[in-house]
Amino acid sequence: MLGALLVCVAAAAAQPAVPEAAVEAAIGRAAAYLWACHAGDRWPGDASGVPGRDEAGRTALIVYALLTAGQDEQAPPMADTIRRLCEIETDSVFARSFRILALAQLPAQPADSAVERTIAGDAAWLIGAAGADGAYGERGGRDGGGRWDNASTQAAHLAVWTASQRGTAVPAAYWRRAEEHWRRTQTAGGGWSYTTARRSPYGSMTACGVVSLLQCYDELHRDDTIRPDAGADWAPIDRGLDWLTEHFSAWENPGRGPQYYSEYLWALGRLGDAGGHRALGGHDWYAQGAAELVRRQQTDGGWGDDVDTAYALAFLAAGRRAVLVSKLHYDGLWNGRPRDLANLAAWLGRRFERPFRWQVLDIDAPPSFWRQTPVLYISGASAPAFTDEQIARLRDYALGGGLIVSDAARSSAAFNVGMLKVYRRMFPDRPIEPIAPDHPLFSAHRPLEAPMKLHGISNGVRLLAVHSPADLSKAWHLRQADRRADAFQLAANLYFHATDLGEFRRQADAMDAAGAEPARIERTVRVARLDHAGNPAPEPAAYGRLVEHMARQCALRVELSEPIPIAALPAETYAAALMTGTEAFELSEADRRALRAFVNAGGLLVVDAAGGRQAFADAARREVLTLLDDAYPKVGRLSGDGEIYRLDGWPIQAVRYRRTSRLGGAADVEPRLEAVIVGDWPAIVFSAEDLTAGLVGYTGHQLRGYAPDSALALMRNLLLYAARRGRPAEPILGGFVDVQWDPAN
Repeated sequence: MLGALLVCVAAAAAQPAVPEAAVEAAIGRAAAYLWACHAGDRWPGDASGVPGRDEAGRTALIVYALLTAGQDEQAPPMADTIRRLCEIETDSVFARSFRILALAQLPAQPADSAVERTIAGDAAWLIGAAGADGAYGERGGRDGGGRWDNASTQAAHLAVWTASQRGTAVPAAYWRRAEEHWRRTQTAGGGWSYTTARRSPYGSMTACGVVSLLQCYDELHRDDTIRPDAGADWAPIDRGLDWLTEHFSAWENPGRGPQYYSEYLWALGRLGDAGGHRALGGHDWYAQGAAELVRRQQTDGGWGDDVDTAYALAFLAAGRRAVLVSKLHYDGLWNGRPRDLANLAAWLGRRFERPFRWQVLDIDAPPSFWRQTPVLYISGASAPAFTDEQIARLRDYALGGGLIVSDAARSSAAFNVGMLKVYRRMFPDRPIEPIAPDHPLFSAHRPLEAPMKLHGISNGVRLLAVHSPADLSKAWHLRQADRRADAFQLAANLYFHATDLGEFRRQADAMDAAGAEPARIERTVRVARLDHAGNPAPEPAAYGRLVEHMARQCALRVELSEPIPIAALPAETYAAALMTGTEAFELSEADRRALRAFVNAGGLLVVDAAGGRQAFADAARREVLTLLDDAYPKVGRLSGDGEIYRLDGWPIQAVRYRRTSRLGGAADVEPRLEAVIVGDWPAIVFSAEDLTAGLVGYTGHQLRGYAPDSALALMRNLLLYAARRGRPAEPILGGFVDVQWDPAN
């Protein structure tokens, strides 16, 4: 379906990493450089008359870049400049086009506002200025003298399409002429040049050509592929992507070298937005381009002049936006509705007034690509045939904090049956069951108008997968937000549910996922994982991340055991024991003896309710926090100035909570760990708020507990404390000498 348009090639080589902090710093320096070039309420143009370098074009482009970077449109310098921008009279195609792109970054305003009137007026001017063949020159259709160029043409087409997304009506004939133009001017090799198909193509123009054809597809050909098994293919887009893949470079503009380098990167960003491309030929275009820009940035914060800097800034800023959802590319009828996610992301962006990215993710892509998206969307119209290795990739994604959403295009019975078999292979110990009508998935943002049949797989903390046996993708592909409102509202609920009301990782975060090089290990601590009847391993990926963090950041090797039945816990082997779960449980007398012996020998027992689940928390208070007799202090809040929070080199001065655990005021920065302390020796540490899910690192709705960074910090300090304190000189529980032990062990 659309051939190479939607084929995301699995990356073969490691991508260069650039820390998020470096990207943020580069964006800040670039914005400061551009403001330093600002004069009053504009960016003055030079006398060359070159489009984009006159006052109107330069001001429009730079405002667009700064708003893309998140600059406050209400701050006086920007507000004054936007006001001035709306008033500028111009007959420049470039200036009017980028004025639309700039103003479209602002929230929707009343139709009679200056912003909306300017967008509508510029769009009408551009539609009227188009040549009979769909092309534009610098001043209109044929520039008054028969001249046209693809740079002006792509800017106009992008601007008119952007205005259409904001409500401007555009005649279908406009898009037919635009499509004919881009087909006619494509070179034999698949690329585009500045003008005719007889000129040598280059990267920036080819990326713009593909984006323009995608816009034409959106307006003219959506109905062509509403049958998922139609097998439609659109060769011009395929050939354009093939050219970009073959000639890809993050260091120069293919075909033009250093010329128009910033424009080339910006065009790749537009291609990513329009087509969902996460990679070209195995290359992560954003990671590589961002690394190169960070390396090349001048001491004054710019890249070349202010026009080059504006393009580079827009690329960096737009590319760091969060990827909300990825569409899985696999062998089979996976993409019969090729514009479903593009349209859905645009609708969500308008609804929540924030831009979203989407992408196509190849089933064989490296883990760094998978980590970027909180939701993985699997569409199909035939039974999926995943290999065992691919099943493992899907399982690892879900266990790593991702949510899989599968949808049967055309309500395909084959896909429904096949996908349920996939889920049974993926999670043989967890049933797929109907999702109850009162589940927050149906109301996280707003209740649906009618019940919807969905199935899900839960680990007790969160949903790992959601399956819709009815077709959702057709409504998204055809933009049927009015006719099938629930299909879109479900997507909004999924967004809130998977991201804790909108908090989720940005693309730039994933560039740091590998972390720093491992530190030289200075010490080792042995830690036991406890098995019990209360769903003891809801998040199996949690402790792997903890072990990696402790090695990299703390030079501490954590030797983590396989799950041990509580009654079989050795008293002296482990410095700490971890117990988590989501369900109620009861301890046997053998369990109690083993736990008493463990803490008696100086072991630290750490217990948390995964996801903040009340059933486990109540059982833990009843069963675990009553292990010691009445001669010892009962459980109480672990003091904020205690040693665990004040470890040398690792102080915890404040914590962050997930939304559902926030109480307001000072209570939202203070840890709420409870402890059973014998003398000055913490024997048991208990958290009714989640730590375990936080270790995995995902966001999510209705999880009661600590935010991931705080969960990791608290568990880090607990293990460091256990490793440093050693064995007590004598048993800490005089009345419970259950085993003989040697404090030197």
